[in-house]
Formats: sequence, C-alpha cells, structure tokens
Amino acid sequence: MAISVDCLETLRKISELDVVKALWPNEVHYMAQALPSNNVLQAVTGDPTIADDGASSSSSSNSSNSDYKGNLEDIHRVTGVADIRSRFNLTGRGVKIGIIDSGVDYRHPYLGACWKTPGCPFQYGWDFVGDNYSITTGSPPVPDDDPLDTCFGHGTNVAGILAANGSMFTGVAPGVTLGIYRTVSCADGQTTTDILIQAMERAARDGMDIVNMSFGTPSSWPENALTIAASNLIKRGTMVLAAVGNSGQEGMHTIFSPASGAGVIGTGSFEAPTISFLAIGARTASGDDLVLPVSLSASSAAFIFKNPIPIVSVAAVDPTMLGCMPYNGDFAAGKVVFVFRGDCTMAEKALYAQNAGAVGILISNNEASSMTPIVNNTIKIPVGGMDLNDGLKLAQELEAGSVDLVSGERAVTYPNPSSGSASFFTSFGPGPELTGNPSVLAPGSQIISTAPINLGSFSTKYGTSIAVPYMAGIMSLMLEGRRSVWPAHNRNRNLSVDDLQAIVKEHSTPARDPTTGMLVSVFCQGSGRSNVTEVFNTQVVAHPPELRFNYTLVSTSQSATINLRNILDNEGVFYIVSDEPAESISPFYPN
Repeated sequence: MAISVDCLETLRKISELDVVKALWPNEVHYMAQALPSNNVLQAVTGDPTIADDGASSSSSSNSSNSDYKGNLEDIHRVTGVADIRSRFNLTGRGVKIGIIDSGVDYRHPYLGACWKTPGCPFQYGWDFVGDNYSITTGSPPVPDDDPLDTCFGHGTNVAGILAANGSMFTGVAPGVTLGIYRTVSCADGQTTTDILIQAMERAARDGMDIVNMSFGTPSSWPENALTIAASNLIKRGTMVLAAVGNSGQEGMHTIFSPASGAGVIGTGSFEAPTISFLAIGARTASGDDLVLPVSLSASSAAFIFKNPIPIVSVAAVDPTMLGCMPYNGDFAAGKVVFVFRGDCTMAEKALYAQNAGAVGILISNNEASSMTPIVNNTIKIPVGGMDLNDGLKLAQELEAGSVDLVSGERAVTYPNPSSGSASFFTSFGPGPELTGNPSVLAPGSQIISTAPINLGSFSTKYGTSIAVPYMAGIMSLMLEGRRSVWPAHNRNRNLSVDDLQAIVKEHSTPARDPTTGMLVSVFCQGSGRSNVTEVFNTQVVAHPPELRFNYTLVSTSQSATINLRNILDNEGVFYIVSDEPAESISPFYPN
C-alpha cells in the first residue's frame, strides 16, 4: 500500500498503528538500461566521438563472418543452450516468465505478432503506467490492460532474447509463455517502488514461474522494500532474476537492489564470443549479393519492405554525391537514396531525400569507421550510416548497374577480443552485508534482439539488463528439463527451486582476467559464466552453493558444512577439493 503524507507527525502516527508493520519510502527505481551499440566499441576498439554534422562515429573491425544471423546463435553454442535444445528438444514449454519492464511490441513477427490468442507466447499482462506517466513532470500513471510498447523498447528487446523465433535468430527459450507487466512509460525510464511491487504481486497471481527484472536502486540493503518483496516472491516458489547494474567502472559496492536480495539470482554480464551489427542485404545487376553493415538512426524505422527497392546514387543529380541540396522527385521517388557524408548535417541529407519521395537514405561515412546518423523526429524514413569501405563498394556497384535492397533482416558479426571475460560495465559486489553478488554471469554484450516495429524492429545493445533475460531463459530450460529430462535418471524426481539455483551456480565456468590469467574476483563474477550443458550433466547437488567466512571475526579457524546429494541412480561420485586464489579488487577505483 502506498500513501502520501505532508508532515512527519502524520507519518509518526501512522507508524504507531497496530496494523502497520513497517514503513518504507516510495523510492525511484532506474532501469539497468541496455546501452546502444556504439558504446560497446569504446570497450573494444576506442572511444566514440560525435561529429559536427550530427553523427556518432566509432572505429570498427573489418573481419566478419558470413552467416548474417546475428550473434545469438553463436552465444547459444558457447552457453550450451544450442546443445541442450538439440539433445532434449527443450524450448521452455510450460514455463511462465513474467517480464517487469517497459511493455512489449507484441505485433513483432519474431514475437508471434499476437496477443493472448491460442498458441501466442503472450498470455498475461497489464500496463501499470500508460504512455505519459513521468516522475520528472508529475504526470500520473494511467493503468489499462494493454502493455503495448511502441516508444521505449527495452521490454521488446528483453522478450526477444528470451523468446524470439525468426529467421535471423531465436531466443533462448522460444517455447515459454510470457506475462508482460509494463512499469515504465515512454517518458524517462523510471518508476517507483509501489508500481514495481504491484507488478510483482500480479505476476505471482498469474502463476509466473520466473520473474525477470531490469530495475534497481543503488540502495541495495536487504531491508529495502523492493528487495523484501522479491525475497517474499521466492519464498512462494517463484524464481526472481534481477540485473546487478552497469556501474562496474565505479568500483565495488555498486550492486542494485533487488539483485542483492536473499535468493535473488543477481545477474551480471560476460562478453559474448562475437558482437553483432545490423545490416542490409542488397542484390546487384549481375545477381551478386551484398551484405552491408548499417547503423540505424536512434529514431529510425528499419529498411524492411514487402518487395525489393532500388537503391539510387545521388550522383545522378549531384556530382558531389553529398546530397546537400533539394533534388528532383522523379529521381528518388519510391527508392532508397545513397549519399556520402559531408558539407551538411545528416538531418538535412535525410530531409532532402524524404522531400523527394525517397523511402529511405543510406549515408556513407567519409572515413574508415562505422557511423550512426543523428536526425530529428521530422524524419520519417529509414536512415542508415555505413563505413567508408562499404560505401565505396556500394558506389562502385551503383556505377556499374542497378542495385536493389532486398532485405533489412541481416546482421554481421565480428570476433569479440574480450570473449569470455567479465564485462567491463557489470556492477561489483559485495552487497551491504558482504553477500557474494553477482550470483552468476550471462551473456550481455552487443546482442542482437527485437525492437518495437516503429523503432526499427531490431537493435543491438549491451548491459546487465540484457544478461538477465538470457539467464531467465536458461532457468526456464532447467524447469522444463526438471519435468521431462532429469526424471528419467533422477533418484529424487522433485528437484526444488533451491536445488536448481544451486546447480546453476555450481556448474558455472569461472571467468579469468585475459591479461593476467587469474580468476576474476567473486565480487565481479559470482560463480562465473553460466553453462547449461554442465548443468544438465550434473550428478550432485551441493548446499550451500557458496561459503561465506566472515574473517573480521577474531578467530584462528572457521568451519562450514557442505551437504552433497547424489541425484543419479547407481553411480558413485568421487571429489577432490581444492582452492585457487582470485584477483583482488579496489574499493573506489574502476576495476
């Protein structure tokens, strides 16, 4: 229950009522926001810069693979998801996952293009805020029964990582049933404790097996109201997974709540084997296929059309190929215009193309680096930027003959030089009571997923809020497997939620620092990188899954008991116990 009071005396009187157990402030909570693709290049290849003409530029790798499927399939191989889905035909069927986020664009074809129809992944949901709710302006929430998000996009990205099913990629568990609980509007990516708790309670009433949360607050004490609510959900048998935050560069003790709560799977991020960028597919007059990496403007629609669309060079009317002046509509009408960067802003280039009747514009950078055009909301056509080398390739093909844009559903992937390491942005523990957070790491770097249709249909982002749905998908495969795979050889056919959480921690792969080879601190990686193949090969469940020795106590020695339970029939297990030191970390500096 949330109330507003105007003086401390009223608050005191309320606190003294017999029916009141405790009072908490109604805090503002921030999404552990997924970050746009250009930011990841800062970690990989150098700092992005903002050019004067309105474009964000970054250096980029020049070696890509050729499957054009995006990096989710690569990630599924590394985490064992592909192996488990193939061997056991697991897709998360029968498992309900509640996504407490910004809503979802359920019209997206990769997400079923449906809402609460038979066979649709979306069977539950509620909008707690409406489109215009804003803490900043004071605009109140306007709840309704339709959590459609066409403006913010984060929840659609999360849903895609979990459950997308399309030609370019699939989510971790495309067979799950989803509940969508919208707690963020189009305005500012913020919400409050009371709204989040309402969403958690509704998810519990709807029977969600797993709740996925990307929200938090730096106030990560376990007595925090949101953390208590999360822990209460867990006591009722619902798994809660939460992002630990993206503040790793600020040092230790940067874990968000409720990720720091008892029993919550606080999820950090590790670096994927490859990183993806969106691309377009084109076909030349000679029948050759071109795949050109393209960075869409943040507010741009995607280059997705029902039929092939001609690409035309502005050189036909402007020898400079810069497109910085009005030009004849007959030349551009119904086509995608190609220009080079220079002399005027990206917004001006896009406006001239739009006014000439073009259905899109491609802008080549004037240097060998990727480039994201920045335009204003008067531009309604797709706007994409590309590397100079790709621009020169396209210009050469256009000079030789016709080129048609045949698909906007392409991606190119590049090897990730930081593959397997803990992501630089993932927040560090420990929690305020020295709890070992994060719990585990999941892939969260530069992953391709779905976006609202009117925001481009696809996006590539990174952050711990991207890692959480991946981990939630793994947990759904485990829940399905508990019912359909493990019972075939499991002496105890009812593995509990506590057992499953212990197993996923005990069978993670510890991450190492690529520069020293040493194990990364447990306060950065928890138990390590999630590995679902090892999970399904498990023979023993150990409780507790981690040991915490409080060495601030004056004592010469301490002991702990580990209970081991063999869950396989007729197979003995022999253990050799050892330990290995990990790197130390600095309390107040970037690690």
